[in-house]
Amino acid sequence: MKYISTVAILIILNTPLVAFSKPPTSVELVEGQIVEGIYKNNRFGWEFPIPKGWKLLNKEEIKSLEGKGKKAIEETYDTEVAMSHVPLLHLRKDQFNAFTSTAQAYQEDGDYRVEQEAIFDILKNTYLSRGITIDYYRSRETIGGLEFEVLHITMYSPDKQTVIVRQIMYDRLIGDSSLFISVMYNNDQDKKIILEALSNSRFTKDAGERKFP
Repeated sequence: MKYISTVAILIILNTPLVAFSKPPTSVELVEGQIVEGIYKNNRFGWEFPIPKGWKLLNKEEIKSLEGKGKKAIEETYDTEVAMSHVPLLHLRKDQFNAFTSTAQAYQEDGDYRVEQEAIFDILKNTYLSRGITIDYYRSRETIGGLEFEVLHITMYSPDKQTVIVRQIMYDRLIGDSSLFISVMYNNDQDKKIILEALSNSRFTKDAGERKFP
């Protein structure tokens, strides 16, 4: 498992684990920088305004979470997971409200949508294989002028009477890399705040972008 496996780890990055408290200006990023409260990434020409009250995860915290995600995927598919994605911006408001994003180089021949379908299938199957009750549906949404494929997942209590958390995952190929974003929330206020920040994202560079037919 190559590209699909590394991106699928994101689904586990958003499982409630611990609360983080590092202020955004004090954390070293793997890729990109924060300037006056705005995350800037040159690979995608992406600018994302960090909402107030959302804390930035550092490299050690991300590594710890990815290790748990790697184990979950390997147990689900009984195969080794390659860790080749690049963590970008990872935010957490509390244990149930989080934002993650990663970049993944993609230089394979063929239609990227085949990979995209497999990514979303792995995400769904990882939850189902661990006994989590979910509903899901697909959509397309435009962010900063670019259209993303989107997977919406709702997680329930075992009797399906209570919504535990909702998750929205966005994926798009831009140039020779994919941008994968995951948002998790359990209340309308935090949903509004993080999705407004995402909708205010800007993409200032799209040279070499591969367009779907």
